Amino acid sequence: MKNSKLKFTTLPLLSLLALTLLLTACTTETPDTTEPGPRPPTTQEQTAWVPNDDLTEQQLIFMYDLNYMLYILENNFAVMDVAHWAYGLDIHQVVNSIRQEVIQNPDMDVDDFFVTLSRELTSSGLIGFLNTLNPIMHSNWLTGNAPGIFRQDNVMEFYRPRHPEEPEDDYARAYRILTTHGEGSILHFARRLEIVSGETDLAADILRARDEGDIYLATSLAAEAFHLTADAPAIHTEIIEDGRIAYLGINWFDLNRRIDVHNFYQEIRGFEHLIVDIRAVETGDPRFFFDVIMRPNLRNDVTINGFGFATSGEYMQNVLNPLRLGREIFFFDTYEFGDAADIVANHDLPELALWDIERMTYGFRLEKTLTPDHIGGRPAFNGKIWLLTGPGTIWGAQLATWVSRASEFATHVGEPSGGNFGGGVRSFAALPLTGILIHFEPLYITDEQGWPLEAGTAPHHLNYPGLNALETVLVLIDEGRY
Repeated sequence: MKNSKLKFTTLPLLSLLALTLLLTACTTETPDTTEPGPRPPTTQEQTAWVPNDDLTEQQLIFMYDLNYMLYILENNFAVMDVAHWAYGLDIHQVVNSIRQEVIQNPDMDVDDFFVTLSRELTSSGLIGFLNTLNPIMHSNWLTGNAPGIFRQDNVMEFYRPRHPEEPEDDYARAYRILTTHGEGSILHFARRLEIVSGETDLAADILRARDEGDIYLATSLAAEAFHLTADAPAIHTEIIEDGRIAYLGINWFDLNRRIDVHNFYQEIRGFEHLIVDIRAVETGDPRFFFDVIMRPNLRNDVTINGFGFATSGEYMQNVLNPLRLGREIFFFDTYEFGDAADIVANHDLPELALWDIERMTYGFRLEKTLTPDHIGGRPAFNGKIWLLTGPGTIWGAQLATWVSRASEFATHVGEPSGGNFGGGVRSFAALPLTGILIHFEPLYITDEQGWPLEAGTAPHHLNYPGLNALETVLVLIDEGRY
């Protein structure tokens, strides 16, 4: 959108030039992190870009914000190294690429800068939830006429609770609906805007579509997403072989479909095999998997252990304080919060990539116990359960995959899951001059062996050559390999 009303802070050219030159001349001493703010660039930054008099004031603004973003990610984005070795996303190369685009385009405006930044950060997928929230679209959507809503001084105001007696217009109502269960919903909504309304009045269209039943709102504690009910039902069931093999396909985790799944259990009682397909699950409430798929079918209690690591960056304090108190994080209890080195020394973590946690200061242990919740005093399904996974099995579905595999609840078939799970915790950092909001997961979460969940979970059986996961599991059943 070229006609943006976004306003951002501008500094006099000479002052900004002097400030940027000062930044690039600084050494890499440990900075004072008492207050979030621009920090000296790394050595790699200094060699990547040297300011010059040919850059416009606006170009210098973008360069300054890039320096700020890189510093924040280096000190707070826990899975930066996983993003590099697992997915090929090198944040330094991304920033250098954006710098070159800025230098080559003196007419770049803040909209162009946002598009470039968003495209490059998500070039390898939504790794560690790293992406941008558009200050233009969201400010106009939420308030109708309040540019700069995502500027640093307005970020907290954006998330403040609305007083019950405040008048609520359509924009406020849309915001309330979308954020009932967590700020992550804003991201999911933004990524699915075109499904609903294109470039029309977003708030009005989303409310109209929801009220008329054209879309379905799937809620979770971590995020919300909109799905077209006709094209993407939450679940679908099928009898593959009468009396023997049943199929339960899941597109997103929706606790409102609990009764439908329980009815399906009744229909297939006495079958030998149940195939649960979560290859396409990107969102929803993981408790659906725990409470509707796992617990009705558990024979005994199962306890899952994992580990987490975090930096001491300035955007980490609100994340770390609950962990220090041993509070629950994304359905897991936390224990042994302390130095990362002590966690590594006190536990056997053979799959832990030590270079990944060189930047980590803190560590903790995760624990979750699931108890059986039987229907009529016995497991809902008494046969063999298979779980199909793939690259589309991400976020909450990655959590479900890890718990299932660690507890040996089901035999996994397909491809490694897509990962992208960092404990369901989100951090935000506003770039100070453009007001663009950077969104990322600040925790490094591993399974009981130390393998990062961001990198996915391998199945028991990979797809046979030329076959997909469903075809492969049917061959395995025919071969009696279970």
